[in-house]
Amino acid sequence: MQECRRHLHGPGADLDDLGQLSAVFDTYAAAWHATDPALRWDPRPTTTAAAIAVGDLVIRGAAGAHWVAVVDTRVLALAHPSTTALELPFQAVTAAWAAGRPGALPELVEELVGRTLRRAGALHEPARLSGALRLLSLRR
Repeated sequence: MQECRRHLHGPGADLDDLGQLSAVFDTYAAAWHATDPALRWDPRPTTTAAAIAVGDLVIRGAAGAHWVAVVDTRVLALAHPSTTALELPFQAVTAAWAAGRPGALPELVEELVGRTLRRAGALHEPARLSGALRLLSLRR
């Protein structure tokens, strides 16, 4: 993962800074989208490096979150010890790249951090009945 982290580093680029990471990602994505499809390069090294940087930012924003390898796959995900849910930054960053919408990474990081913290905190909240279960309990 460390080698992938270095892939996006350039002069003066601090990929621990979400604004700079987003600017680098947007620059590469815009160039890729502006290139004739027959001449486009494979974006996986770039999206992989960006996904690792996004995951690292999520880990910093959601205390307790950490990288895990999903068993019997080649998938890396983010996990939190308070929940069994996983976040998949590689798929999310690849989707952001394909969409080609500038400024997607800050929203993505915010979403992943928020969702991780909500899921981690949900174990400490009383269970809530879904609408269907609430209706069933009213019928009894």
